Amino acid sequence: MATLETIRTKAGVVVAIVIGISLAAFILGDMFQGGGSFFQGNRLKIGEINGETILYPDFHQQVEKLGDIYRMNTQQNQLDEDTWVQIREQTWQSMIRDMVMDEVYEKLGVAVSDDEFFDMLQGTNLHPIVQQLFRNPNTGQVDRGAVVEFLRNLETGVAPEQRQYWLYIEKQIEEDRIQSKYNNLVAKGIYVTTPEAENSLNSKNRQVNFNYIMLNHNTVADSQVVATEKELRDYYNRNQNLYKQEKLRQIEYITFPVVPSKQDFEQSEKWINDIVSDFASATDNVSFVNSNSDVGFDDTWYKQADLPEDIAMWIYETNAEEGSIFGPYFEDDSYRLAKLHAIKMLPDSVEARHILLRVESQEDLINNQALADSLKKAIEGGSNFAQLAMQYSTDQGSAIQGGELGWFGRGMMVKPFEEAAFNNKVNEVTIVNSQFGIHIVQTTRRGKETKQVQVATLIRNVTPGTQTYQKIYA
Repeated sequence: MATLETIRTKAGVVVAIVIGISLAAFILGDMFQGGGSFFQGNRLKIGEINGETILYPDFHQQVEKLGDIYRMNTQQNQLDEDTWVQIREQTWQSMIRDMVMDEVYEKLGVAVSDDEFFDMLQGTNLHPIVQQLFRNPNTGQVDRGAVVEFLRNLETGVAPEQRQYWLYIEKQIEEDRIQSKYNNLVAKGIYVTTPEAENSLNSKNRQVNFNYIMLNHNTVADSQVVATEKELRDYYNRNQNLYKQEKLRQIEYITFPVVPSKQDFEQSEKWINDIVSDFASATDNVSFVNSNSDVGFDDTWYKQADLPEDIAMWIYETNAEEGSIFGPYFEDDSYRLAKLHAIKMLPDSVEARHILLRVESQEDLINNQALADSLKKAIEGGSNFAQLAMQYSTDQGSAIQGGELGWFGRGMMVKPFEEAAFNNKVNEVTIVNSQFGIHIVQTTRRGKETKQVQVATLIRNVTPGTQTYQKIYA
């Protein structure tokens, strides 16, 4: 459910087209200059699928729809060019699949019934996509009540963007099931007959003995082998397939670089200026950045030397307080706002030890969580950490050392483990989960502490907008 709740609400762009008397003059004038807009279809044609012409406006509309889904999924207002390339390719492949296979599915009667669709969305056989969206991260179980509640409120209780995203999910689920049915249908229609199986078996088991003499080619002089023109021609005619060559094509093309227009810069600058007050008053900086910025929240702790010079001077030279705002400013093709999120005295490195309890199933998670709680209490009660590590830890490399990991700095351990080790006081014990399992972490020594900060940065990348792309293409 959390996945769907993170989809941001955006206002749509309303385009008004005013049709006046001048339109007739424009059309007539365009017709007299190079064929007119009545023949513009050929210029807007970008391809052909199954005999049907694909025009750029239609293709671009589908690209934009899929782009909106990507924005909601990634929680980014703008997408980079590499992502757009991926979206365009995915859109094109989807159009090919729909325009070619829909006709095949219809002829074969391959479809998804209403009852079957209901069963995949909220019945006993939930589709994997639904399971992933509504799985409780703590228990690993699917919250069926949340599924039913969401679908009940789909028409009136959710934002339009959430409804659009869910309809896209439903389409993906339906297409996945239809394709699965088709693949199974084809697979079941391909089989090996009994005679074919017998011939294959006999050919594999057939053995023969023979004598032979080998004569290397290099022992025969070229002058001793004479091939007539007729023999060469006959050989060529019999083996033409060995000499086939692919057709070569020479292509000339022109590239039109698409760069942000003046309007794109102005819109991005206006956006960053308009959001200053909201960012300054936000109480949850992490959620605000993740919901509005083109780049997610950076939870790295920075020393003065690790920050850009202007940000470092603002924080360290002016003794900025938590919640202070810097900017807007322009950097790396983006407008930015920086907010001092947190200040702490932290060490550059720590010495720690741990006990790792590996988790491979839901049952392991429950049992090992209880074991971790017991081990934590035992350690805090004075039990020997090293002995417990050698007995229980599944990290054999450190277990034989009593769980000792030695000194390490930032970025050397997985994030949850690192945060626990660096935030612990000396000899404090903390339980954290990572992709490796459950860790019981004890920090034994801390290095010299220095002032370190977390900066919440709101970033608005300046990228070509839809109108910029359309102007270039036109």
